[in-house]
Amino acid sequence: MLIQDENIVDVRFEVQYRIKDPRDFVFNDSAPADSLRVATESAVREIVGRNDMDFVIKDGRTEVSIRARDLVQKIVDSYNTGLGITSFNMQQAKEPEQVRAAFADAV
Repeated sequence: MLIQDENIVDVRFEVQYRIKDPRDFVFNDSAPADSLRVATESAVREIVGRNDMDFVIKDGRTEVSIRARDLVQKIVDSYNTGLGITSFNMQQAKEPEQVRAAFADAV
């Protein structure tokens, strides 16, 4: 994804959730797992896109994860999915393979 300093970063997250309201989970959303995936992608793009490369890759990994988790929870709550986020971890944040050589040259 493109971030604030116009670099490209490849970010991967692991999201774990539980069903906190079975009624909402069954009746309010026909595909709650898909809703969670879309909400996660949207939240991560918003949070990561507002920061620069060094912050996302090094200093702000924990902060990015916390802010993204909170935003995902807010989104899935507004969808009434019945899901509760239990764990939201940034597994990877680095430059994409396709631009790694150019990134190394710039550094």
